[in-house]
Order: sequence, then C-alpha cells, then structure tokens
Amino acid sequence: MPNPSQRPRFQFSLRWLLIAMTLVALACGLTGALGRPFTGFLAWTFYVVFPTPLITAAIYARDDLQAFAVGALVPWTTTIWRDGPPRTADWANLFGFVLFLLLFGGICGALAVATRRWLSHRN
Repeated sequence: MPNPSQRPRFQFSLRWLLIAMTLVALACGLTGALGRPFTGFLAWTFYVVFPTPLITAAIYARDDLQAFAVGALVPWTTTIWRDGPPRTADWANLFGFVLFLLLFGGICGALAVATRRWLSHRN
C-alpha cells in the first residue's frame, strides 16, 4: 500500500516544465536566427534519434514488442528510400513529417502485432 504522504508518481514538476519550455524557446529562437536549415536539422535529428529504441527492440526484444518495433520501422525505411527527411523546412513541414512518422509507425507496429498474434493463434 502506498504511503499517503508521498507525492503521486505522475505529478508535473515545475523544474521539468521550465526545462522543456526553455528548450522550445531555444529551438524557436534558433529557427528565427538561422532560418529553415535549422528546422531541417531538427528533422534529421528526429529521423536519426527516434528509430534507435525501435532498432534495439527489434534486435533484443521478443514477442509482441519485437513485432511492434519491426512494424514501426517500416515508415522510417520507406521514407529513407523515397527521399529522406526534409533538408530545409518550416515548422509546418517539420510537424507534418514528425506526425507522419509517429502516426504511421504506430499503425504499422500495431498491425505487425495483430498479424503476429493471428499467426500464433492460427498454428
């Protein structure tokens, strides 16, 4: 039984909120100062950093987590083969690019898990 005097586990912290807002302000300031190449750099950073846990899970995980990771990597690989992330972009293009990868990564990962479960129950 949890101790009632302890803080809730998912309570927001003003410290982390300040850090997050500072990072957003810096990103907006750099975009204003450096222009579109900086948002292209953010797109490349997202494109390279986000698949790392998925690749790790695809190699070392088992069962549903491994199937989800392999399925979620499909949009990243197809985007690489197609044309890669935008080199220069405005915030709307960057947001659309990130939303595309997250949305379709989740859909493809869920479809991979459903297919794996269907195949395992079929046999």
